[in-house]
Amino acid sequence: MKAALTVILFFAALSGSTSAQEPNQPLHPGVSLFQQGKFSEAVRSLEVAVKSKEHKDEAEIWNYLGLAYLAETETQKGVKALEKSVKLKGLDAVFRANLAYAHLLAGNFKKAREQANKVIELDPRNEIAYQVRSTVNLREHKLEAADHDADAFISYAETNPEAYILKSTIAVSIFGMRVEAGSKTRDEAGLLKNAMDVLEAGIAKVGGKASPQANRLEREFEEISVFYQHFTGEPLPPGATPAPQPPGVEPYRILAKPRAKYTDRARARGVEGSIRVSVLLGTSGKVDHVLFLRRLGDGLDEAVLEAIQGIRFEPKKVNGKPVPVVVTLEYSFEIY
Repeated sequence: MKAALTVILFFAALSGSTSAQEPNQPLHPGVSLFQQGKFSEAVRSLEVAVKSKEHKDEAEIWNYLGLAYLAETETQKGVKALEKSVKLKGLDAVFRANLAYAHLLAGNFKKAREQANKVIELDPRNEIAYQVRSTVNLREHKLEAADHDADAFISYAETNPEAYILKSTIAVSIFGMRVEAGSKTRDEAGLLKNAMDVLEAGIAKVGGKASPQANRLEREFEEISVFYQHFTGEPLPPGATPAPQPPGVEPYRILAKPRAKYTDRARARGVEGSIRVSVLLGTSGKVDHVLFLRRLGDGLDEAVLEAIQGIRFEPKKVNGKPVPVVVTLEYSFEIY
């Protein structure tokens, strides 16, 4: 199954954004380990460093320790280390951007927004701050504000594929919100076309289709285009009712629909709500394509995708021949 699940933030975008070393100053071994991708070793080395008299008040070392913790998915430790780096050097926009990112990973949306706002005051062109703030607005369903910040993200990071992924995700979310409010999918399908146009622009900016960075953009484009083509089919005339299915048509029948698991992270944060997805039920009895119309984050989107992979059904048939069909599903999450 080709999943249109968007991972908004890439750790690599931050690891290359730390403050510049002083000229001719050798890198600390822990920093070198981090830059080599040896994160667990970097954590051990940097933990020793911040306990030493030489490095305990060095913001750069605390910053790299925080990033190393994040790479090892020790989010709370990452937050604390990055808070220390900001305390030591509060006017460094990059350290604050990394802290904003860490708060976002921890689900601390208010703190992530506060830090992103401070970063923008220090450096109005800091791409990570706009990425973080746009993502927070997206998670809180403040889609107009999210879209505005995504535009800023693109303007300051023209070759970053994540900027175009974020912008297209917001367009699809607006589509889902309007359809949920009662609009017809065909009337709002232009938003899907906007998302596709953004992804095409991104492919060109990151080096064209031959570029490895363009692969994910191309996959997202293909997913959205499947649903765009479906939703732009000929609509019924106003006031008309769907015609009964002819004798040769057999509707699809769901055989198995696993429940999505409630993640520990979402439970700890008290996240409730529902996720809506459009899925294309293919001819093989498995879901072929997925389009997220409403997200919740905190691992729940991934949990829904995993559940969708377990759906089994008898496909719709026309004169005995299986044909694909698009349906909308909703997964609800409540704390009991």
